[in-house]
Amino acid sequence: MLSCRPRFHCRPIIFYQGEKLIMNFGRAPLLGNEAHPRPKHLPSVTRRQLEALDAIEAIARATQLEIQTQAGDIHFINNLSILHRREGFVNGQLPTEKRHLVRMRLRSAEHGWP
Repeated sequence: MLSCRPRFHCRPIIFYQGEKLIMNFGRAPLLGNEAHPRPKHLPSVTRRQLEALDAIEAIARATQLEIQTQAGDIHFINNLSILHRREGFVNGQLPTEKRHLVRMRLRSAEHGWP
């Protein structure tokens, strides 16, 4: 029986694709968490790599911009061009106090990045 492990790509967190600067950063995919444990077959994260993750997170926190969201607001974010995060959210009792979060993948052959 064949073992089908998820593939992983070794690449920098910050890199250039053509002329575009791309950042793809998230601690959970790299380190795992309670909801998504880190697969055991992945190479170990080094102390230098952890320090680099801490530095990126510290810079992001020091330069963050908070967007005040109101009911009915929609945000479109290019995951590869803008480093972003969400705070925890607790639904209220009323229908107007519930968050509706949708992930959408849009691709334009004309305007999309390769």
